[in-house]
Amino acid sequence: MTQVFLKPGFQKVTKMQSRLGATNFKDVLTSGKIDAGDFEFVDQIANLSLSPFELFSTKLNPLTEFVKQNVTNFRLVHITESSDEPIVIEVKKLVHTIVVVAENIKAQIIFDGEDSCFASAEIYLKKKANLKVILLQLNCVEFNFSCFRTKLEAGARIEWFLNYFAITNAYSFVQNWLVGEQAKSDIHLVSASKANEVSDFFAGNCFDAKNCKGEIWAKGVAQGKSKMSFVGEIEITLKGGGTDSYLKEDVLMLDATSKIEAVPSLEIKTNDVKAGHGVSIARLTDDKLFYLTSRGISTEEAKKLVLAGFLRDGFSKIKLPEIIAKLDALID
Repeated sequence: MTQVFLKPGFQKVTKMQSRLGATNFKDVLTSGKIDAGDFEFVDQIANLSLSPFELFSTKLNPLTEFVKQNVTNFRLVHITESSDEPIVIEVKKLVHTIVVVAENIKAQIIFDGEDSCFASAEIYLKKKANLKVILLQLNCVEFNFSCFRTKLEAGARIEWFLNYFAITNAYSFVQNWLVGEQAKSDIHLVSASKANEVSDFFAGNCFDAKNCKGEIWAKGVAQGKSKMSFVGEIEITLKGGGTDSYLKEDVLMLDATSKIEAVPSLEIKTNDVKAGHGVSIARLTDDKLFYLTSRGISTEEAKKLVLAGFLRDGFSKIKLPEIIAKLDALID
């Protein structure tokens, strides 16, 4: 089986990865009608000297080739004015979105993937652009796939908030490519699994210029025979001197039947950098619930309170009350 997102040194194939070439995966992604009336097509993308999928790397195999062969609808979002109001982009099946943020522009984007199983986009940040991106992939009952890659020029900044709740069989790949000096990329990933789910997550920062910064914070909850794999990657190239980066993975297991794989991956090719990482995996036990249950709170309610406190620390920084309330409602 071809490695999907891990470097050749990782001899690991998860259950989800072994399913990627299966017929049911293709059927899920290609099903459903697409209303292309609001899309801007390849001719307008070409005017910006962009070509679809030019950012996608070979690390996405075999998914890259599948998407290239099947996606025929492209949507261009060209942001040329700053605004504090978020731009909502509805995620639709087999639609590839290209986002371009002009120089010195500050903006917010919400990829609304509720009830949608497919999200695919490339994001280009020009010099000193500042973008906050919120991904909501919620209530996907068949299969959840999201694939994003971002290119940051000098002084640009991106902050990701990736949220996966009430989904089944999730695969997510997000990578930021920092090619301009003093660019910054932060990723916050939060996932809460249900029983018998299989989830694979990859979040990475590739520092390819001097004096860049970036952090990755991931929080996951597994229960009921679910399996979760998270790979966080810091890659610092020969051009990345002066980089300051950090990776932290926190996982909470609600019972003894779930399985977690937290894999920090650091590839550093130059000197004079900071690159740290930490992994924390904890299990919820009766002893940890005793304080709450001894005060008249039921075991189930106590578990929910602990779970909410753990996850809210990951998505409360979104600072959009309606989004936070929606995620709160999915915690159980």
